[in-house]
Amino acid sequence: MRYPGSSTNGKTTVQKACASVWGVPKEYMGTLSATKVGIERLAGFLNAFPLILDDTNTSDKPHRMSSKT
Repeated sequence: MRYPGSSTNGKTTVQKACASVWGVPKEYMGTLSATKVGIERLAGFLNAFPLILDDTNTSDKPHRMSSKT
């Protein structure tokens, strides 16, 4: 799911709360500044667990991000 919005709306806080169900949020959450291959490998490693990526502002091509779930 994608949650667009301006800064300081609590998006990261919600992501951390969700990530805490599966582990330590700082260790569980990924970032969009990772490479495409890195994100694909992380998704493969997590298998059926959710992939939580933080901060669309770090994306170098935000217009390419899908708003679909």
